[in-house]
Amino acid sequence: MIDLADINQRLEKLLETGTIDEVKLNPLRYRVKFSSSRQSYWLRHGFQRMASSASWDPYVKGEQVLCARPGGGRQGVVICAVDSDQHGQHSNSPDVFRRDMPDGAMFEYNSKSHQLNITLPAAATTNFISQGGINMKGPLAVDGPITSTKDITDKKSSMDDMRDTYNTHATGNHVPPAPEMT
Repeated sequence: MIDLADINQRLEKLLETGTIDEVKLNPLRYRVKFSSSRQSYWLRHGFQRMASSASWDPYVKGEQVLCARPGGGRQGVVICAVDSDQHGQHSNSPDVFRRDMPDGAMFEYNSKSHQLNITLPAAATTNFISQGGINMKGPLAVDGPITSTKDITDKKSSMDDMRDTYNTHATGNHVPPAPEMT
C-alpha cells in the first residue's frame, strides 16, 4: 500500500528553503536551519561551474538559501540564495548585471545604456596584469596623477626623448633652460 503522507513528506523536503547557520570553508559546506528545531547535515555548495572554469563565493551565516536534499538530506546541496526582507535585491532593472561586495565595492553593467561602473571603497587598489599588453580604444579622461616606472611614449616620441631635446636645446643667443627637465 502506498503511504501518501510519507511521499508528501519526502517531496516537501526534496526542495526546501532555510537559513545558513554554520559555514565550513575547507571543504566548503553549510549547515542550514529549516526551523527552530531542524538543522541539516553538512551540505555541499552548488557552484555554477567546478572544473577548469570555476568560481568562489561562499554564502554567509544568515543568508536565506534553497536546498535540494534527495533521499533525506545527507547528500544535499545548497542550490542558490533566495532574496529576503533582510537581504533584498540591489537593482530593479532587467538591463543591469550588478555585483555588490561586503566591503562596499560594486560592479555594474547596464546593457541598455552600455555603461560599466566599478566603484571601490577608499584605499582600494586595482591591478591589471597582462603580459601581452593592455589596449584601450576611445577617449581617456584621468582625474588624478599619472605615475609610471617606465618610459612614456606617444605617437611622436618618448618622454625621455623630449627631456633630452629640451635640456640640450640652445639656438642663437639662447642657453639651455634652467632648471632642466627631470
